[in-house]
Amino acid sequence: MTKRHWFWKHSLLLALLAAPALAQGPETPVKSSAEASQTVKTIPFDVLLRFEQSALKAPTQRLLRDSKDLRAFWQSHAPGQPLPAQLTRFNFSQSWLLALVDDVQPTPGYRYCLHSLQAAPLLARVQRELPSADMFFPRQNSRPGCLVQLPAQTRPEIQFETLPPPPTERIALPMRTLSQITNSQILEPRRAIVRDLESFRLLWREHTGSFERLPDVDFSQDMVIAVFMGEQPTGGFATEIAGVSEDNQTLRIRVRESEPDPDRMVIQMLTAPAHLVAVPARELEIQFETTQEVK
Repeated sequence: MTKRHWFWKHSLLLALLAAPALAQGPETPVKSSAEASQTVKTIPFDVLLRFEQSALKAPTQRLLRDSKDLRAFWQSHAPGQPLPAQLTRFNFSQSWLLALVDDVQPTPGYRYCLHSLQAAPLLARVQRELPSADMFFPRQNSRPGCLVQLPAQTRPEIQFETLPPPPTERIALPMRTLSQITNSQILEPRRAIVRDLESFRLLWREHTGSFERLPDVDFSQDMVIAVFMGEQPTGGFATEIAGVSEDNQTLRIRVRESEPDPDRMVIQMLTAPAHLVAVPARELEIQFETTQEVK
């Protein structure tokens, strides 16, 4: 055998040995039929209605498969109240409703609804959301719940699983009081967000009547929140920024206003309560949450 024949023979042999590996490429794991059968299929759903109160006397988790089921539920849930418009036209031939009503809770602010829906078998995972710890709610019982729309199923059997409440994501911001008095010279109810020194100077002069004793605020890092209750007929009225927090894209400002009990002795003079605080600057949607009480 010549050297040329030997070279081509061995080159061809090496190419044939290498070809399968090159054609196969990187190995891809293949799921077994048992693993594939364990894949969880979720069902889409829409929350049609949320509520904080229900006349039902016990927690409820119920599938509503026709208009008769819906009317029976609604008469127990909201006796004397008409069905909302979106429910009067509900098409039960294509969709069902899932009614979820929680146990009695000590205050408003709780939410109770569907977290996820799994097929084969039909499994509804339900979750209660707790009110934020830095929110003030009156001591008034609530029974929250919701109505959920889901595609009509071939079988009506359903199981329920309750998930633990999600962690609260609201973050409280530190705040520093700049002024809290009952004789502001701003006599109409007002709320203000101030982000620069010049605007703060003008507001301070309007509030106190002069530029004197202007608090030091670093507007490169902070901003000012101000609430003015307006002129009141007597003493005993008060307004207070009780807390500032952020969650997602919202800055929530809790304002607590109080007025004197009619039987309480108060000073007989005009007052104008106000509260100004400095907090870390945030470029978020502003939402004031006001509670009122009698002291």
